[in-house]
Amino acid sequence: MPAPPDPPPNPAVASPKYGESFQIAITGETHELPYMVKGATSRENARDAIYSTAPGTITGLAIGDFKPVLVLLSVSADEQPGLGGIWNGTAHYGPPGQQQHKNTGEWAFQFETAGGSQHITNSLKTISKSKCGTALAAPDYGGAINVNGEGDVGGCDIVSPVFRFTVTGYFDPTAVTAAFLGNLYKLAGSVNSGTTVVHVNGITLSFAAGELLYEGASGGMRGSSDWEITYKLAASPNVADVCANWSVTVKPSGAVAKKGWEYCWVAYQNTIDTTALVQVRQPQAVYVEQVYPTADFSVLLIPAS
Repeated sequence: MPAPPDPPPNPAVASPKYGESFQIAITGETHELPYMVKGATSRENARDAIYSTAPGTITGLAIGDFKPVLVLLSVSADEQPGLGGIWNGTAHYGPPGQQQHKNTGEWAFQFETAGGSQHITNSLKTISKSKCGTALAAPDYGGAINVNGEGDVGGCDIVSPVFRFTVTGYFDPTAVTAAFLGNLYKLAGSVNSGTTVVHVNGITLSFAAGELLYEGASGGMRGSSDWEITYKLAASPNVADVCANWSVTVKPSGAVAKKGWEYCWVAYQNTIDTTALVQVRQPQAVYVEQVYPTADFSVLLIPAS
């Protein structure tokens, strides 16, 4: 099979708008260099031409011993009506360490693995129980945590595993329709109804149904060239059996599966501990509740490959 032909060269040519030797005087944290582009057939052509021409870094005038250096962050371009493919463009510079420029159609990824806070009333497993003083035995509460003298189960707060991340996409204006923007807000607070794959910067993450929560999005036009939209997402793993390590005396007869963003709670009953000869509170039933609606996340247009 013959190799596919090389793509046609970019017809656009960019040049500094005020000549090659204009002085760059930088005293602040940002700077813009104006460009003129000829022969571009689209905004993408014009922007690519500026990217290939504009320096990656620029150095300003020395201020004492300090000489500011800024890096290229993004470019923008606007066509001049009636001038036959002539565009005015701008190369935008900022301090090193800021996010580098992204072209339309590219994506960026950031994450944090901070845990979420969760209140639980039953432990996964009671490691030990020790009687005190003249008590006959340490009562068996079946994993109930912080049971007081009235039998109330106080529970405790724990850190649960949550993988929070953002993905930022750079969209051609034709892709940002009213229907698309509607999905961005209507689906906020929804959990994925099917397997969702997120592929960004060579990394592929796969989330089973129920594991991924879409918390919302923010964004807007980037200059006049494209849209920059950031999605806020959080992942929590599904659990095959939340009671897997419970004592056999109170453990349900079958596995109790819980999806990542479902809520699990335990109901308690009074019973008699025949060894300690006291009334105790022990689990009576385990409930798994759906608290978020589910949705098909493919309409968010997050890249899966």
